[in-house]
Amino acid sequence: MEPGVFHLKQTTAFYGSCLLTIAFVVFLSATQPFILTDLLGYRKKVATHVGNLAVADEIVSIIVAPALGALSDKIGTRIVTSVGVCIIGTSIMLYTTRQTLYPDILIFRCLFSVGASAAGSMITAMLSEISQSTISFSFFGFHFHSDPPEAGYETDHDKRKAILPVLVGISTGLGAVFSLLVFLRLPSQFPDLSKGDALQRSYFIVGAIAIVASGILFLTLYQDPNKSLKGWIRQQRGFSISASVNNEERPEEQAVQVTTPPYGELIKQGFVEMTKERSVMLAYAGGFVARSTTVATAVFIPTFVNQWYHNNGYCGPDRNYKGTDRCEEAYVMASIISGVTQLVALLTTPVWGFAVSKFGRTICITAAALFGLISSWILCLIDSPQTAWFMVFCGFIGVGQIGVIITSMSYCTDVRAEIRGSIAGVYSLFGGAGILILTKVGFALSDEWAHAGFFVLGAFDLMLLSVIFFSSKFGQGFIREIPSVHL
Repeated sequence: MEPGVFHLKQTTAFYGSCLLTIAFVVFLSATQPFILTDLLGYRKKVATHVGNLAVADEIVSIIVAPALGALSDKIGTRIVTSVGVCIIGTSIMLYTTRQTLYPDILIFRCLFSVGASAAGSMITAMLSEISQSTISFSFFGFHFHSDPPEAGYETDHDKRKAILPVLVGISTGLGAVFSLLVFLRLPSQFPDLSKGDALQRSYFIVGAIAIVASGILFLTLYQDPNKSLKGWIRQQRGFSISASVNNEERPEEQAVQVTTPPYGELIKQGFVEMTKERSVMLAYAGGFVARSTTVATAVFIPTFVNQWYHNNGYCGPDRNYKGTDRCEEAYVMASIISGVTQLVALLTTPVWGFAVSKFGRTICITAAALFGLISSWILCLIDSPQTAWFMVFCGFIGVGQIGVIITSMSYCTDVRAEIRGSIAGVYSLFGGAGILILTKVGFALSDEWAHAGFFVLGAFDLMLLSVIFFSSKFGQGFIREIPSVHL
């Protein structure tokens, strides 16, 4: 299949979609505890209820992610991404319009999950797309082209494969930082409103931004000329390529009528591939941990801060209330700590990119998992979010988080073009499974032990280290690894 051409507009839109998707996910995840306490008035079992919503979110994600990945192999990534962001915006705007947790908030959280799964899984698919395409930039008549490799001339292409995941990491890191420093602080910008009304207005603003962004992404993202919604619908209705030609279809419409494997077969191939390629298996294991860590920093840190302020009597009208309402401090403290975590991740992204190209992906994903394991379990020993050490080790979690993200996504860049969406979908499924387990177990225990989420996250890193060790030690002859990228 001939590679596509990414122009500056389309390349910018791709990285913009990475930034926005993460920003919206982090915003909803980080404000969820405050929705329950400040809008719905919950005072007990807050962590359990947040965990239940997160579990429902990930069950939906696990169901739809592989299907959406396979669908993108049929209709292209642009439609799936833009529709996904539109669904995100719609669900956020609806999120605070009801006053009951079950079923109203639960339904909107599931709707949000569909949109987030669509937009999130397409990040990996579009990364593979752009890695195997020609990049063409034009500035005032000056042109720059970066072409796919020809036989014997793969150095520049391999360099690009090492750099592109780093740029994705920078974009997602910027999205998380932007969300924590801008979106998460929106409620504090409305001091004349009650805490619940301030949250509601903030959700309307963020939802409107998402809906506008979805339209912009639809107009600017790359569309594979060999894939289209119209072509897929015609194929589903039984139209063949020959029938289209006999009906004198226009050449541009003929271009999209490319035979692809059946829908169910594409999903199956996404799973089968990990038994053939060690790199795909490590990508899935890395995705399991990477998305879990992202959610842990966006959810468990604010939840821990929220619990600490309530348990220490700084939020009325709790039974421990000391007469001084400092709940607004909880928003600021949560945004600062989470922001520092994501900022550290962002600043270390180029370091991980250099390390991957210098030392290889296996060494880097091992180092990233060790960072996460040690930092998470040390956090379990720190009682107050106001201590400097708490912020330091949250930063170290950010270092491990971005390391796992970059290395696991780089493993996905070498997959075959016809199954890149399926690989992306299954990658997201494994990430969703990780979040499902982390949130259910972590939040179930958090009402009794506030550090439970960090402990479970460390256990995930230990699991990733085990997969790396056993696959490299005993997996030879059963599965093979696609060669690592070296500069």
